[in-house]
Amino acid sequence: MDWERAKTQMIYVFIILNIFLGAMLYIRNRNSVKDFDVAEILNKNNITIDAKIPKPAKYRGRELEYKVFTKEEIIELFFDVPRNEGNDELRVFFEDKKMLSLIQGKTLKYTDEPKGEDIINSIEEAIDFANAFLKDKLSNIDYKLTRSEIKYDKFTLEYEQYDKKTGLILEDAYINLQLNNKGITNLDMKIFNSINVLDNKLSMSDPKRKLLKIINMPGVDGRTITDVEICYSFDPKNIPYVNNPDKVLSGVASLALRLRLDNGLVIIIE
Repeated sequence: MDWERAKTQMIYVFIILNIFLGAMLYIRNRNSVKDFDVAEILNKNNITIDAKIPKPAKYRGRELEYKVFTKEEIIELFFDVPRNEGNDELRVFFEDKKMLSLIQGKTLKYTDEPKGEDIINSIEEAIDFANAFLKDKLSNIDYKLTRSEIKYDKFTLEYEQYDKKTGLILEDAYINLQLNNKGITNLDMKIFNSINVLDNKLSMSDPKRKLLKIINMPGVDGRTITDVEICYSFDPKNIPYVNNPDKVLSGVASLALRLRLDNGLVIIIE
């Protein structure tokens, strides 16, 4: 018998067997990691989930630029002949019961005490009124209603700007409205003026594992997650070495998970 040849063949057999066993062990461990029960882990941490978790996805990158309002634009959109004072950091407009604060040119806070007859008596009428109001004030901005609430005769509506090509919500942009029976009482808004498509691709490879980052976050104990989605997220506060994030007007977005809790709180997990 050729012992040298037999020994060589046995070595090959052991190598192939080890590779096979290693591959089986890897597949088993990978499946056990990927198929863990998110709801069970969250429940053990006093968090409930009542939402579908998105699948892994890839999207083209986005560069976002905030809308900067000029003094002339604000007057044209909201006033007739207002008084105004301040500078580019903070400018305040006054006219009768109307007041608008423009912060860094991009964050708009508006209040009013509308007069006249009651014209809004249901959440449906509040939404119709708000949609007409926004259509008159905003152009070339894609937004959608994501939350509505009525409490006594007060209506709260939250709109989110989104990327039309992908359908993903754009953070940090928002349009929050409050109404009473007579009309708009409060508007809090910050929007993106331009959305540039980049060549790079962004990946959300493991949404389930990213979702677990919510554990031990403040304000989540005992709450229920009612919605989970992938979004484009741009927060100037996350840019390193920036002394005044409020002055940042543009930047490159990343992919993040956008969670809404049963109390209306929105949490972004990057």
